Amino acid sequence: MVAILPYREPEPDVAQETPAGTWARLYARSEYVRHRARVNSALTLPEVYPEEDSSDLMSGQHSYQSLGSRGMNCFVNKVAVALFRPSTSFFRLRPTKKFLRKYLENNPGETQRDLDTYLAKQEREAGDAWTQKGEHHKINMALSHIAIIGQACLWFDEDMDSLRVVPFSQYCVARTATGKIDTLIIAEQLSVKDLHGDLQTYLLAQPGYQVGSSVQLYTRASRQLDGSYVVETGVDDYMAPERFTRKYKEGDLPFAVPFWKLPDGASYGVSMVDGLQGDLLAYNEISKALVSGSLALMDWRLLVNPGGQTNIDDLKRSSPGEAVAGLPGDIGLSLQGDPNVLQYVQTLALQLDRRLSSAFLLDQGVFREGERVTATEIQRVVQSLEEQYSGIYAALAHEFQAPLARWVLKSSGIKLDNSIQVSIVTGFDAISRQNDVSNLTQALSVLGQLQQLPPPLLDRLNWHVIAASVGDGFGIGLEEFLIPEEQYQQQIQQQQQQQAALQVAAQQATQQPPQE
Repeated sequence: MVAILPYREPEPDVAQETPAGTWARLYARSEYVRHRARVNSALTLPEVYPEEDSSDLMSGQHSYQSLGSRGMNCFVNKVAVALFRPSTSFFRLRPTKKFLRKYLENNPGETQRDLDTYLAKQEREAGDAWTQKGEHHKINMALSHIAIIGQACLWFDEDMDSLRVVPFSQYCVARTATGKIDTLIIAEQLSVKDLHGDLQTYLLAQPGYQVGSSVQLYTRASRQLDGSYVVETGVDDYMAPERFTRKYKEGDLPFAVPFWKLPDGASYGVSMVDGLQGDLLAYNEISKALVSGSLALMDWRLLVNPGGQTNIDDLKRSSPGEAVAGLPGDIGLSLQGDPNVLQYVQTLALQLDRRLSSAFLLDQGVFREGERVTATEIQRVVQSLEEQYSGIYAALAHEFQAPLARWVLKSSGIKLDNSIQVSIVTGFDAISRQNDVSNLTQALSVLGQLQQLPPPLLDRLNWHVIAASVGDGFGIGLEEFLIPEEQYQQQIQQQQQQQAALQVAAQQATQQPPQE
């Protein structure tokens, strides 16, 4: 029997519909994803995706626990430090093999190390230029969207020369079967005076538009058959003229939608909080029960037997220690709630607290304040991240860090072509070049220990082969640090000649008679 695959409605031709029509179609498909994101946000950081049609970002977002907010802030900060360490670059510039060969041919006196040093300087200059923009905080914002919603929409806005993290309420995305962006549309409610110059001038020339008019601005990026992208602009229900349309190669697209995890065939990612939603909801309800139960236990009353001998008015007017006519059995204490049940609820809360703290890495400690974060601390946090979320680094490196690196280089005036490659440094390699220095030091230390072998054995060893083997073991090539055999023999001969010359000079000095 042949299995029947589920029917998938064919995608309409984006070029045949207005941006407003694309927005309505894709938004209707994402209702379930938006509901899930709204629940996740309410349990962690409500400002990431607040309730719709609300003037106050926090309206309708009531939580009885702070662990979700505190834990998410801690987790995002640790991921940001692990991926984007402040003191080093998160990317490297490497020459292609063809360019390196041509460079060495045209510059006989230069080596690959000289070219690497120049490229490292370019990295630092690009990083400094980006630091001056003051946009590092947007990294944490984007990571919060990825961890809570499942993805983030980054816009490297050329008109504003700024990195924008688009709110989830303002974008829809449809992906190809391989996970690439097929259609991305961003909708913004703006006034005419907020638009950039050319578009503003165009709208003011149209009937019905004034400086203070409110417009729905659409920015739609659609993938073409050759892999390039066309970015079009729409205003309300109309398409802007073709002069506002831009075309980009795949690597130059100013949009990126990095994700946490992306199932095959899905357009929206699965977030970290999706896997913790059950525990967070349970913890929120138990926290609510603890608050309600504690308030109930504090709401106590004195009950007086109406048929007893104790007078209520006498009891109210008396002070502690005074004598009042009555019997002890006439007075009782009324409590709401059961302390034993409250203690059981507290035990459940502690269990959920430990599970969530482990997921948010709250039990891994925090970075020290007022001091530089050491490489050992970074390694410890990265190890904790990789133990629980080992699959996220590859996705974040390709979908998040790579587009960001290209934008940082472009905004600093460094042009990328076929001669230079951008490689992302992530995971344990986030220690960047300090990791290479550490590996080099350890490899040389091993070679130094071999010098303690017996001299007859040392004379029979091929040091170039041993150095290559030790370097491979530490992931670093030692060949470039060792001089060629011919140059080494020349240095030995020069040293022997200098020693012989010194010995001859010393003998001549001792044989000459003292001067009178």
